[in-house]
Amino acid sequence: MKNIKLLFAFALMVFSFATANSQSYDFAITDLQITNPSGIPVGGSINKGRALNEVSFEVRNSGSNTIPSGTVLPVTFQVGSNSINLTGSLGAALASNATTTFTVDCTTSGINYSFPTATGNFSICATTTYSSDPRSSNNKLCRQYSIAAPRTIDLTIKSGSISVSDPTGITPGTNIPLGTALNEISFEVENVGNFGLGTGSTIALVLEVNGVSKNASFTLTSDLFGGQSLALRTDVTASGLDLNFPTSN
Repeated sequence: MKNIKLLFAFALMVFSFATANSQSYDFAITDLQITNPSGIPVGGSINKGRALNEVSFEVRNSGSNTIPSGTVLPVTFQVGSNSINLTGSLGAALASNATTTFTVDCTTSGINYSFPTATGNFSICATTTYSSDPRSSNNKLCRQYSIAAPRTIDLTIKSGSISVSDPTGITPGTNIPLGTALNEISFEVENVGNFGLGTGSTIALVLEVNGVSKNASFTLTSDLFGGQSLALRTDVTASGLDLNFPTSN
């Protein structure tokens, strides 16, 4: 297998095109994949906003004649709903059943294409449009991918969940006798994002009582997935965060 990396460029069909296409050659696209960023499998999910840099596809000589070096190959390249006509040329002769790899630079210095901005499925396609190709059924190959919302962990204190859990019996609006000790505060942390925190993860919080703020951290004893909430308690005695009720009216 030959692996000749060729860069497609913007092109118009110029003088040599008719000559190059006068000979019948059977081009087939046999593979297509995203090569930069790497690690995205066919059918894989891509986070919204990620940049598409490079796509490579494999072209096979499915005919019986060797295709000479320099043969011009026009291709229609498509990402989602965007398509563009490109041309490349063989850097070496391509024997019958041999393959070569073409690479499309999708960055701003190339064709300036990127992944779709909307979530959902989309396809990347390459189609050879060599006019003297005797067989069209093997000229096009598409690969499907999907755009997913970015993974986010968005923590908030659940509305109405803050309470005094020690001493008991104190509710919002309750009059608290002077000198009453504040021992424990309870509340719920809610993950309103779409990605979870695993058991053992640490949450950093700031607790405030009567204008006095203290930093606190909590280690999760269970997973906190998107859409879930977790009840937490914190010791605010002198041996804990050392927060207390006001000492005067």
